[in-house]
Amino acid sequence: MSSSATVSAPTLKTSIPERSTSGGGANLETAAAPKQKRSRRRLLLGVIGAAVLAGGAVWYFLNAGYETTDDAFVNSYVTYVSPRVAGNVVEVRVDDNQFVEAGQVLLRLDAEPYRIVRDQKLAALDRAKLRIDQQVAALRAAEAEVEQARNQVRSQVVSLWSNLYLLQTIQSIVRYQEAGLKINLANEKLQHANLVLAEKEHGRYSELARPRRYVTVLIHVVGFIAPSPS
Repeated sequence: MSSSATVSAPTLKTSIPERSTSGGGANLETAAAPKQKRSRRRLLLGVIGAAVLAGGAVWYFLNAGYETTDDAFVNSYVTYVSPRVAGNVVEVRVDDNQFVEAGQVLLRLDAEPYRIVRDQKLAALDRAKLRIDQQVAALRAAEAEVEQARNQVRSQVVSLWSNLYLLQTIQSIVRYQEAGLKINLANEKLQHANLVLAEKEHGRYSELARPRRYVTVLIHVVGFIAPSPS
């Protein structure tokens, strides 16, 4: 093994000068190739490092303030957002984790069902207004009939009062005539009494004025006075 090593050593030493003596341009090219590879490698590493730094900077600015973990808890206020009416969502105007302000529109519901309900309500309102107008017209007609009936009642009351006044007038006339009749009857009775009295007076005066014969007066024991026969 030592003899073989001694033989190979001179061959290696003699081969290098032969290459150098054969051509100087080939030696320069082989020496410059590793330098170019090193410069390209350094340039590539610099570009990769710059890209890594740029990507890290972009990632940092995009994820600054955000923590990513598989086991974390967030202490915050949970606000449930729900619409006042039910419906189908046709448009969402916000994204996840977006800051919103009070009064900002978050989503839009389908308005077609509500338009249909609104039209139905408006139609029902128009029908109710029409019924109200008809009832108002009927009420006015009833008021006119009531007023006509009142006028008829007033005319009948006036007629009754006039008839009552006429009846009272007739009763007064009848009472007046009855009083006149009573007065005439009393006058007639008075005249009859006067006539009877006058006849009696006339008979008495006629009896006194006629000539009489002597009459014998006989006084009875019991005080009876009887005329004597002539």
